[in-house]
Amino acid sequence: MDLDKRIIEMGDDQKLEDLRKRLQKEKEIKAATMKLRDIQQSEAAKAACDATMAESQARINYFQTELDKLQLKKQLSIPKAPRTHIPITLPSLENAPPMMKAGLETHMRSYSDNR
Repeated sequence: MDLDKRIIEMGDDQKLEDLRKRLQKEKEIKAATMKLRDIQQSEAAKAACDATMAESQARINYFQTELDKLQLKKQLSIPKAPRTHIPITLPSLENAPPMMKAGLETHMRSYSDNR
């Protein structure tokens, strides 16, 4: 089955896991090919390893891009918690000590006079 069709049929979490596995496997293939290239004597064998590494890097880039897109899509689809409105009730001056009442009333008068 084609990769794109398989990915479309999966859920987002499955897609992420599949892409992570494919990405890891491709990185392992590239690393093994690099080691294999280092022990090659033949220029033709080295060239074949270079071609395999280039193809592997292209797949790594593709899988990483798809993984990044899917992670972003998943982050954007997570519903944000609604903001809750908490009413603030200011204390009443009714039960405040007389000094506080007088001080606040004086402050409020001076504030309104300066406006």
